[in-house]
Amino acid sequence: MRSKDELRLSVLRGIKAAIKHKEVEKIRVLDEPESIQILQTLVKQRKEIDRSSLQGQPPRTRRKRNQRARHH
Repeated sequence: MRSKDELRLSVLRGIKAAIKHKEVEKIRVLDEPESIQILQTLVKQRKEIDRSSLQGQPPRTRRKRNQRARHH
């Protein structure tokens, strides 16, 4: 498998696991708005992780990383 495919697969598995976890917690299948809320939470968490991991890095490194993130 290519690296990008592995990354995509990992992300999709994480999303599926988060939704399944919430379904088990609520003891029912989630409706669409609840699933969307989970996705929004995951995106917010990812952005926060990226933001915190960039702190303390040189400005040049941050710019490069931000440019790469925009192209994906």
